[in-house]
Amino acid sequence: MTRSKPLKRSWIGRKPAKKGFRSVTRDRADHFFSLYIRYRDDWRCCRCNTQYQPVTASLQCSHFYGRARESTRFDPSNCDALCAGCHNFVGANPELHREWKLQRIGEQAYIMLRVRAESRCKKDRVMMAIACKQLYLKEKVRYDEMF
Repeated sequence: MTRSKPLKRSWIGRKPAKKGFRSVTRDRADHFFSLYIRYRDDWRCCRCNTQYQPVTASLQCSHFYGRARESTRFDPSNCDALCAGCHNFVGANPELHREWKLQRIGEQAYIMLRVRAESRCKKDRVMMAIACKQLYLKEKVRYDEMF
C-alpha cells in the first residue's frame, strides 16, 4: 500500500515563524492596554484631534518608546492614541515626534520617561494582562458614562 500524499504535520510542536526585523508579539496584555489608551484619550487622535467611534482599528495605541522596551511597554505616559495617518507620520519623523511628545507631557515627565525606558524590567505577562484589563474596564465605564 502506497501513499499518494504525505501526512500533514500538526502545527502543535512546530517552531514559531521567525520574527521579522522589529517584530514584537502582541498578547492579551497588549490588547487590553491598547484599548485602555484609546478609551483614556476618549477615542480621539491626540495629534490631529479627530474623533473616532469605539471600537475601530483606525485609532491606534502609539508607543513613544517601542513595545520592545519592556520597562515602558505598559506605561501610560509612553503611549498616545493616534490615527493611522498621524501614527505613520510620527514614525517617519522621529525628531518631530520627540518635540511633540516633549510639548505634550512636559520636560520633567519626558526625562522620567526616558529614565524608565533605559532601565531593565522583568516580564510578568499574566499580571500585566490582569492589570491592563482592569485599567481598560475602568476607563470604558468612565467613557460610557460620558456618552
